[in-house]
Amino acid sequence: MDFQKGERQMNMDYVLSQALNYKTDGISRAITFYDINCQYNKYLKDRIASSMYLSIPTGMDIIPGIGLWHVHGHQDSCFVRYASNFIYGTGRIDGEIMETLWVPLNIISPLARGMGTPHRKEVLDYQMNDCNFMKMIRIIKSLSRKLKEAIKGAAESKLAFYNLNETANPDMVILWEAEETLAHENRAKDSTAMDIYEVWLEREVSSFIGFPAGLTILLYSSNKKTAGVAPVAGSKSP
Repeated sequence: MDFQKGERQMNMDYVLSQALNYKTDGISRAITFYDINCQYNKYLKDRIASSMYLSIPTGMDIIPGIGLWHVHGHQDSCFVRYASNFIYGTGRIDGEIMETLWVPLNIISPLARGMGTPHRKEVLDYQMNDCNFMKMIRIIKSLSRKLKEAIKGAAESKLAFYNLNETANPDMVILWEAEETLAHENRAKDSTAMDIYEVWLEREVSSFIGFPAGLTILLYSSNKKTAGVAPVAGSKSP
């Protein structure tokens, strides 16, 4: 859509409202990816509630996310709160939808720059429709390739997790799983609930002169009693 004066929240509110109300009966959870979702989503519900032209389907939770290409340019806290890696059910995606269209759109951008408004809209719409059509006819090969990669990656991840889980205290694992479940239940209302995934790296203070300090990983928890400390074997600092 065209913006009147830059990328304002009112434009994005309208687009989101229209999209969520189009053939979404029975859908109770929507995941959105936006470069500045950490700011945009803060007062989204307030803006929609105060407008007579905007609405969100009743009972639908909106889970905000930031694409993996952009989230690393944000504050460190944004990674666990908004990266797709920590959103249950998203699979392995980058969340950068529009960026994939930059290459084909850049080809026609010099021509579109000098066009009149109707002509420019028509050309851009044609180009984007062509991109969508090409995605549609290639989706079988694309999904088949990604499925094979996912099956292989899931097996590798499962083995790595099993080996790591075997070294953890069983009582701590039970507490961590309970906190994980609670965090995912609360993230739609408060993104800071995901801060339990934060990892702190600190240098272990050695009591021996000349003995190199090891690397210690602090697994942070909102409940200090359930935080875990795990020295990493063989990870000595120079």
